[in-house]
Amino acid sequence: MLFSLFVPIGSLFNIDWFLFGISFHVDLIAKVFLLFTSFVWLMSALYAVHTISKRERSFWFWFFITFLGNFGLCFVSDVLGFYLFFSLMSFGAFGLIIHEKTKEAKEAAFVYIKYVIVGEVLLFIAIVSLVSQCGGTQFEQITCSDSLATLILVLLAFGIKIGVFFLHSWLPLAHASAPASASAVLSGVMLKAGVLGWIRFMPFGVASSEIAGYSLIVLGVLAIYGGLYGLTQNKLKSLLAYSSISQMGYVVVLFGLVLLDTQKSELLLYAILSFSAHHALNKSALFLLSSEINKYGLDLRKVLLFAFFALSLIGLPFTSGAIAKEMLKSGVDSSVLLALLSLGAVVTALLMLKFLSLSREIQKVSSPLSPLLPIFGLFLGSLALPWILESAGGFRWMQVLPFFMALGIYIFLKKQKIEIPLMPQGDMLALFYLPRQELKKSRNIQKQRWDFSRALEAVFRSIEAALSQEKYVFLFLLGYLLFLSVLRFFLY
Repeated sequence: MLFSLFVPIGSLFNIDWFLFGISFHVDLIAKVFLLFTSFVWLMSALYAVHTISKRERSFWFWFFITFLGNFGLCFVSDVLGFYLFFSLMSFGAFGLIIHEKTKEAKEAAFVYIKYVIVGEVLLFIAIVSLVSQCGGTQFEQITCSDSLATLILVLLAFGIKIGVFFLHSWLPLAHASAPASASAVLSGVMLKAGVLGWIRFMPFGVASSEIAGYSLIVLGVLAIYGGLYGLTQNKLKSLLAYSSISQMGYVVVLFGLVLLDTQKSELLLYAILSFSAHHALNKSALFLLSSEINKYGLDLRKVLLFAFFALSLIGLPFTSGAIAKEMLKSGVDSSVLLALLSLGAVVTALLMLKFLSLSREIQKVSSPLSPLLPIFGLFLGSLALPWILESAGGFRWMQVLPFFMALGIYIFLKKQKIEIPLMPQGDMLALFYLPRQELKKSRNIQKQRWDFSRALEAVFRSIEAALSQEKYVFLFLLGYLLFLSVLRFFLY
């Protein structure tokens, strides 16, 4: 945290002895990501000190590994170094997700790791393509590529991490199953690693792609589905995870606009940075707060904290959310797109009302103050963000309209006694993949002749069995570092 605060913009660092050399550069983008990333990790670590009582050594090992990857990728200046830290963060998070060792945690971790492997493969192919086309590994050297195929690889690889619509099914499973201190960093800052990846790897200002740009805008708008599906959940952390899918849709839309109009890239990137910092502080705080509510119920202190973070996510006046969304909307010219983005705010408000309703059902008992202190730290960070952005904002009716619309819908549903059906976590994965698997079992397909699909399933189950033992994961990471060092040697 101290490094993030005091390192000056423009600083250069080189570690020549590690993997044939890694270079770091702190530009404005790196500085912003370093600040909110290290702050959220610090508050989550302080919360974990008070709440983690089982397998502490294992938790802190994976917590540190994941933090190291997340922190390093914020200011590394070459693509292979980014790939190293991104992989370290992604694979390290597996240990955090599976920490509870419950059936749900194991299933969520194995779903997560499969998405990670696909994303890592796509990113590796994209990096090889970029380096071969541009002849360099520094970020400023890979902006020459105008290949649509490479751009799509980059969009998919980091889209998995962001939780883009249709690539998001791992997210609610992982975030709901991990300990609260891990969920806070998973949603608060690790999703933003995908955002940073898009910023670093997208060829801004070289050639816009209408196909990719319009696709991102459509996928960003469809992310509202995540919020709507979240209304069918009855667990606080699952509801917050689906809210993150909906919220990150704003960022996806902005990236689509950048691809369509590169002249606005500077304005839109500033909006993306502001929104990322806002979402990191408020969403991580809500994940930590949800854990306290699940344990002790909703008292006055938690109500006040929840109200602040929820209203900020909705974007009510004088909050960090209002400032971030005003910056976001300043780069959008289409009135139709603005209306759809406002609909996302209505869905967010409905989710927060559902969160409050579920919280009130939990029996209230006496709770300690100490675990609330890190959440209060995030409250101060969110409170200060509008002034850090040098924009205190003002009052606009359009900022409060989504909240009152959601409140009207909520009251109507309650008065009419309309119950929203409960749906499984994982939505698309649960609704389409799992029923198909059950259908296969009922038809006894597994008892038929040996075929490639059965062999592939056996391989995956062997991998899963190995991954369930942490020593194998650690050996895999060491082997992975060796592989990257050899790769760097040949590319240089």
